Amino acid sequence: MKVALVNYIGVYPFHGFGGAEKYIYSLASHLRNLGIDVTIVSSAYGQTRYSSFDGIRYVFLPGQGDQSPSNVLLFSTFLTRFLLRTQFDILHSFTGATWGFELMRKITRIKTRTIIQPFGLDVFLSESFTQISCFRKVYTEFIFRLPWRICLSESDRVAAETPLQHAELAKLGVKENRIFDLPQGVDLKVIDEALKRENVRRSEVGISTDDYVVISVNRFDPDRGLLDLVDAFEQVHRQLPHSKLILVGKASLPREIAYYGQVINRIRILGLDSAVIVRCNLDERSLYGWYKLADVFVSPTLRSDPMLMSIQEAMACNLPIISTSSKILVHDGFNGYTVPKHNPRILAAKIIEVHDKNLSKTFGANSRRIVSDLYDYSRIAKMAFCEYARLLGGC
Repeated sequence: MKVALVNYIGVYPFHGFGGAEKYIYSLASHLRNLGIDVTIVSSAYGQTRYSSFDGIRYVFLPGQGDQSPSNVLLFSTFLTRFLLRTQFDILHSFTGATWGFELMRKITRIKTRTIIQPFGLDVFLSESFTQISCFRKVYTEFIFRLPWRICLSESDRVAAETPLQHAELAKLGVKENRIFDLPQGVDLKVIDEALKRENVRRSEVGISTDDYVVISVNRFDPDRGLLDLVDAFEQVHRQLPHSKLILVGKASLPREIAYYGQVINRIRILGLDSAVIVRCNLDERSLYGWYKLADVFVSPTLRSDPMLMSIQEAMACNLPIISTSSKILVHDGFNGYTVPKHNPRILAAKIIEVHDKNLSKTFGANSRRIVSDLYDYSRIAKMAFCEYARLLGGC
């Protein structure tokens, strides 16, 4: 079985360490363990080029990995041409850029079967796409949403992160019999190996053994709600002077760099400089060492993602979770709490409650149990394999 995994912006390790990047690599790695011939296809600067990593083939097509209309169209054009010339049994895509191939395969009767996996349906649901001006609405509908609508309409199957996503897909015209569940996950073997290493020590970063440490790992993006967390932590720190906040994240796009500046400015205005540790564009190899320092993980996201990889990774690191989303991962009173968006007061109250009731270890152990039972990539790859086989008439 030959499978192509396609994402326009970002694949690990060539483009970074975000959730989508790591998902595609981890899925490919575990599919290889099942004997599947996997190729990852993504964007690159300049001409088409080929590479490999951990035995996985990578194909990089022109399109500079940003959201400009010219680069989106360029990548879509080269991708359609590549897919028409290369025989795959399954095309598993995480981008709307496959719209051209979806239309062409109907005409050419190519036998490749297709799966589209839209993750959090960002172009339809996230604030950065919904809260825009009239002109930008037209631009967004044509450049971003139309390709996704074509893919959701024409693909053989649509992969949902959770059963909770089925209702949103139905609103977009996807029939229930075309949807199957394929969650994102974590590679527990990789994480456990990283946790065994002493990458970061509390004393090295100005944290004492008695400090109560809150951590959040996100992109520095307005959709992630980090300003709300800083405001909440100001209330936490007033009640728990021995508390510390660690913010770890990426900032590469202009909006992220600007938001990073806003977060730093808010920390200074609130007088929290000595209580907040910020690490921007941290080396991924040390990430799990930072999780290891913490007592509780907080995700203040303003998005409606049913799942966030940073939450799953924190759960794998035995941390309790306080989040404004991902109710399927965060079970209130079992491994953490879900709280309303844009509400620093309630967010602060739950962070304090985990401390005062000494819930970190109990909730953390429950977090680990959830990801171990349901979200290890060895299990998810088998789910994907079975769906591929069904599409090919073999399962």
